[in-house]
This record gives sequence, structure tokens and C-alpha cells, in this order.
Amino acid sequence: MNDQEGGIIDETIHASVVRLPAGGVALLGSAGSGKSALMLKLCRLYQGQLVADDRALLAVQSGQLHAAAPQSLQGLLEVRGLGVVCLPFQPSSAIDLVVELVPQKQVPRLPQDRYFTFENVQIPLLRLHAHDTATPETIIVALSTLAHTGFAQAGIYTPNNDGEV
Repeated sequence: MNDQEGGIIDETIHASVVRLPAGGVALLGSAGSGKSALMLKLCRLYQGQLVADDRALLAVQSGQLHAAAPQSLQGLLEVRGLGVVCLPFQPSSAIDLVVELVPQKQVPRLPQDRYFTFENVQIPLLRLHAHDTATPETIIVALSTLAHTGFAQAGIYTPNNDGEV
């Protein structure tokens, strides 16, 4: 990816990235934390599209964080216990939310104002457990709230005009 001036400002990080109808999500976590499993669930059940699995190239374009897969990994998703599967993919996506996958005991009841920062661009960051059944829905709700309004005081979010939180 290139910035508007044509200079390359990529940096590779250990992450998986999915593009959902409401925005792009980067999943951070150590090996075995469930990034790929959560990615597969978001793709299959929530109209997500694979952008990158395991490694992602980050770049800032017009003040917004974007991610893409390294060319050698495009369209590939590792499914633990099965192997690598080929999926349709998006070549890149803006990132609207970052989710750090942590052990279940480390998931806070209410989020703190945490942000993932890259090249002075701040993206809301949540700490969630990949294998909690509510995690995909939490991501969907967070995209419609945090990604647009940031963290709410006392963690209270009000519905939009459509009645959705």
C-alpha cells in the first residue's frame, strides 16, 4: 500500500483482519488465541470477508488506518485441525476497530478507554475472548458504536435512529 505521496509506509504485524458490513476489524493475539477461528465465524455467520490471516500489512492512507495481507498469504485462512483453506478475500480494508484476544479471565466487564495507535492514528481497542459465544455480536455492536463515537462515559451507549445500539 502506498500513501498519497507515493511513499511506502507499510509495517507487518501479527494479526488477522476481517471486513464486515459495518467496518474493518483487526484481531490481535498470540498464536493459538483464536484469531483464525473468530475470523472464520465472522466470515461465515456475519457476512465478513477475509482480508488477512495471521499477518497483516498496516499503512495510513489519508489519515485512516488500512490493512492488507502479504501477497503470499492473500485468500488463505488456517483452520486449526483442518489446515489452510482458500477463501474469497478483500485486497485491503480500512480498520475501524481493533480487538485484542485475551484469556477469558482478562476480559474486563466494562472497557477502559484503550486505543491501538499506528502512525498517530488511534483506533478503539477492545479486549475480548475469541471463544466466548457473545464475542462476534460484541464486535458487531462495537463497530456501530465505538468506531463512530468512541468510548462512552460509564460504558453507556444509546441507540441510533434505527433503534440499534
